[in-house]
Amino acid sequence: MVVLEADAPGSGQSTGPGRIFRHVHALAPLVGLAAEARRGWHALGERLGARLLGDQGTLLLGEAGEHAARLAAAGVPHRVLDAAEVAALVPALASGAGPGLLDPGGGAIDAEAFVRLMARELGGAVVRARVDGVRPAGGGAEVLTGAGRRAAARVLVCAGAETPGLAAGMGLRLPVTGTVHRRVSFAVPAGAGGLPCLLERSGRFGMTGYGTPLPGGGFALGTAAADDLPADEAIARTGAYLRRALPGLDPRPIGVVRCASTVLAGHTEAMGLYGDGPVRFFAGGNLFKHVPALGPLLADAMLDDRVAPVIAPPEAASLDPAAGVAER
Repeated sequence: MVVLEADAPGSGQSTGPGRIFRHVHALAPLVGLAAEARRGWHALGERLGARLLGDQGTLLLGEAGEHAARLAAAGVPHRVLDAAEVAALVPALASGAGPGLLDPGGGAIDAEAFVRLMARELGGAVVRARVDGVRPAGGGAEVLTGAGRRAAARVLVCAGAETPGLAAGMGLRLPVTGTVHRRVSFAVPAGAGGLPCLLERSGRFGMTGYGTPLPGGGFALGTAAADDLPADEAIARTGAYLRRALPGLDPRPIGVVRCASTVLAGHTEAMGLYGDGPVRFFAGGNLFKHVPALGPLLADAMLDDRVAPVIAPPEAASLDPAAGVAER
């Protein structure tokens, strides 16, 4: 196995120190996939000698009813909280932020540690090379790079926003769009109380947002109003949102990360494996949390031609774009 990376691992869509792990999904099959991924994160942590998934929990504000039903159907522990219980759980939130849905099995993923440790585990199998094209060749595949051509038995393309362009070279049109936003981090004052991962979908504070505790300290916050803005404007808008939604945190920014993400078929949670034969393309949104579960599924598809329904290309007519829960 060889992994071709255009730049240092973790410098593209996987950039930044933290990611949200959650069982809460608008697409029911992803609830079960997340449960499998959670077990995988703990197994990977034991194997790599690091705690990769925290136990902070994930709190959803707004849209609790349908999500609670999906979690219950999948046997995933959860709690529906009233406003007083939300306030007791997260004192830093503004008054009246609840009710909400607590996913106690959620938490913050230490993304930087995972990428660093996996790169070390793979060692020389990670090769720095920009891929310009892929194509079937001689019963296998050929990868075109800036350093020349590489032959392979099979090729799986997981290149984020670059995936549609590489697929187009083989005549495949993938329904993928890209977005960019800036995620701003803030200090957590002593005495601020517990901070779970947060999916704020209530609209009570003028916009929606998401947040996650960071492994090295601080709380990263992204909002729907910070898409594709200059850094200073994104910081100002995110800071204003924090003052309304999380007045218990320090509103002075301590960091900002430019985040790129992809959306498949107009739905923030959709994913799909496209193509057949020796070259295939995998695309979707909010995929990092599912990595430990997706690896075996994609291996089965590439090596044994067994494509699990959860990674099959979605039927666009079955997706409600407004139903996705995005933290990007």
